[in-house]
Amino acid sequence: MDELSFVQSNDGWSVVVLSTGKSYTFDHDHPEYGVLLQALDDQDLELFESHINIVQAVETYVETVNESDTDSGIEVVDGVVLYNGQPLHNSMTTRIVENMRAGVPYENMLKFLKNLMDNPSFNSVKQLYSFLEKHALPITSDGHFLAYKTVDSNFYDKYTQTIKNSVGEVVTMDRNLIDDDSAKGCSQGLHAGGLHYAGPGGTYNSSDDNVVIVKINPRDAVSVPNDFNQGKLRTCRYEVVSLYNGPMVKPCYKDDASELDSYREAPEVQKSIYTDFEDLRVDDSIKFESWSGDLRYGVVYEIDYEYDEWDDHDYTCVKLCMSNTDNEPNAYVWFDADDMCKIEVL
Repeated sequence: MDELSFVQSNDGWSVVVLSTGKSYTFDHDHPEYGVLLQALDDQDLELFESHINIVQAVETYVETVNESDTDSGIEVVDGVVLYNGQPLHNSMTTRIVENMRAGVPYENMLKFLKNLMDNPSFNSVKQLYSFLEKHALPITSDGHFLAYKTVDSNFYDKYTQTIKNSVGEVVTMDRNLIDDDSAKGCSQGLHAGGLHYAGPGGTYNSSDDNVVIVKINPRDAVSVPNDFNQGKLRTCRYEVVSLYNGPMVKPCYKDDASELDSYREAPEVQKSIYTDFEDLRVDDSIKFESWSGDLRYGVVYEIDYEYDEWDDHDYTCVKLCMSNTDNEPNAYVWFDADDMCKIEVL
């Protein structure tokens, strides 16, 4: 017997528990979206109720944290997650849930929050929240985060070609020399980015370039330029910790980044592989295989559903931002149902 009744609308999903009449709604922005869909498909009431209520899940997690660390600084008041008395951005609440589900030790998240709050700029902190959320960049066990950086064929920076970016290099710049205006796209500073901007095939990447992984303390983040769909950030310090061996798929890595040499072997279940076009959404960063077999990256700008009478076939046109400073689509890719398995949402 079914335990869950549900219907999909433009606003998301409406669900009713048949035994109690209790109703819920959720949409793509829910951090447990995939799990909730699976629960509906399996009619698994216990799984659904344990994942639908984010606040309840976080409250339980915070209680566990505070039992082990009475000075953690995290608390939930009237449904709002606070750190040292200050409300956390929704993206950080989402990150707490993701780390909780993945079994990441709470100490890692506390170190990250402490480093973040040590950033002297209010605007830098606010911009960094959105940047980390948009690109799903992982944190490290010492409370830093990892990002991608494109360098030239000799591992020097592409702009000045004077800064060496070999593994182990620590690159610094006086913070007061870095442009903190997010409205200025190309300006002074040390840069790193998300996969679709700084990774292989990304906006700033050319065929002869190398890609490295850099480690950044959130207190050193300065600004996130608005261009290129906020694909890059400026910072005053980073450490080159690894060559690029594949997309980073884990929510947290060791502080010495030793796992990065083998993260190609990360379990497939940690990647979001969509098999239904309705699961694809605007602002998703995606990797896909082109008709020529090359791997390409982009950010979804718009999705159109089309029916071709000539060959009696349904197609989906995905408009992508790949290298445009005005965040307008400059690539149009058509997929049919057989192609959907080639799209990986990052």
